[in-house]
Amino acid sequence: MIGRQLSHYEVVEKLGEGGMGVVYKARDTELGRLVAIKLLSGQAAADPERRRRFLQEARAASSLNHPNIITIYEIGHADGLDFIVMEYVDGPSLKAVIPPQGMPVKEAVPLAVQIAAALGKAHEAGIIHRDVKPANILLTSTHTVKVVDFGLAKLAVAAVGSSDDKTPTLSMQSASQQTREGVILGTVAYMSPEQAEGKPIDARSDVFSFGVLLYEMLAGRRPFQGESDLSTLMAIVRDPAPPLPDEFPAEIAGIVRRALEKKREARYGSGAEIARELTALQQGLSSGSVRPVRLAAQVKRPQVAVPAVVLVLALVAGAAWLVRRQVRVRWARQTAIPEAARLLAQGKAFEAFDLAAAARTLVPDDPQLAKLWPEVSAAPDFTTDPPGADVYLRSTTGRSRRGVTRASHLCAASRCLEASCWSRFPKPAMNPRSWPPPPGIRGLRSSCIRRGRRRKAWSTCRPRRAWASTS
Repeated sequence: MIGRQLSHYEVVEKLGEGGMGVVYKARDTELGRLVAIKLLSGQAAADPERRRRFLQEARAASSLNHPNIITIYEIGHADGLDFIVMEYVDGPSLKAVIPPQGMPVKEAVPLAVQIAAALGKAHEAGIIHRDVKPANILLTSTHTVKVVDFGLAKLAVAAVGSSDDKTPTLSMQSASQQTREGVILGTVAYMSPEQAEGKPIDARSDVFSFGVLLYEMLAGRRPFQGESDLSTLMAIVRDPAPPLPDEFPAEIAGIVRRALEKKREARYGSGAEIARELTALQQGLSSGSVRPVRLAAQVKRPQVAVPAVVLVLALVAGAAWLVRRQVRVRWARQTAIPEAARLLAQGKAFEAFDLAAAARTLVPDDPQLAKLWPEVSAAPDFTTDPPGADVYLRSTTGRSRRGVTRASHLCAASRCLEASCWSRFPKPAMNPRSWPPPPGIRGLRSSCIRRGRRRKAWSTCRPRRAWASTS
């Protein structure tokens, strides 16, 4: 057939072959455009009844005018061959673009809307597709859906379970899942329960097949599978439809679940009805009111779970810090500052300074503390011999609950107590006969404890050090 002329169509190449005929790519010599030509096989053309049904179904399909339905240009007869001329789509079938792991929801839903709209248009015209499957959905370069083979599957007449794996539809792409001919019409894996049982069908049969198709688009696998055609048919008739994985939104899972109901009365009434549901879902995805992936499923993913756990821990830690901070601030204002004022009034300057200094780290701008601070931090005067010696001052009355003595280090007698460093250290180290001073005292500037000289005897530094005790 390659290079042959059929009417004003020049056959260019073969696109596919099935049990009912062959599809060719051809050039319209009058209009200068590419078309697809479907020729009836010799066996089908020899049967007058099949030829009549073929032409009748082709006329019905040509009456459909929809942007997502393949356009039928002409039904012709030339050189003893009956053929259908239709729109040529230079693109892959949906079967070729569905990845093994399934399509993202935001990619699958727009395509599903177009497919359902095409089915709705056919159902309005009284046409039932009967062979809805990925191989019969073509995609243009702009991702526009073109549904092919409307009504033509009714012509198939091969026994179910036959080893013949040729596709008889108008698809321009080869496919491994083929339409079986006979009383049971359609592709086995995409049949509705009533199709599988050979019962009369209506538009709701296409809805079930569409549900199988949509499930496969999302999950990357068909909902009903078996080791043979017979086991697949039994699964379609008896087994409940498996739910979509938890990662998919509840809205689209509900649409698929309703489309795959065993009882046709529980399904959507037509393609138009399911198209409206999908359009609303598409709008929700665009506006953000519907998440393309459930949050619970996202959290289960390692790349999401680990940062989420870290974030939760950080929030908990931050909340705990804030609570602790508020508790300490409340303690500073309601307990520490009033107690420091009371101790100062009793002459316990060291204890008052301890509380005031602790409160100052928490509420430095507190007005009560601002009035109290000059009194508790007044600098005492010392006379040392020799002059300028560092002075270490300890209180013999102030002890903490852990048995350590509070002390202040004065960097020099001329420096005020406010600029000195406060520290805690064990009482035994406060013995003025021991030297060097314990490491708990910070800010010491003496040359006697510089690096390499920490172990020098107290007598070496005695002329430059002085200890003072208060009771």
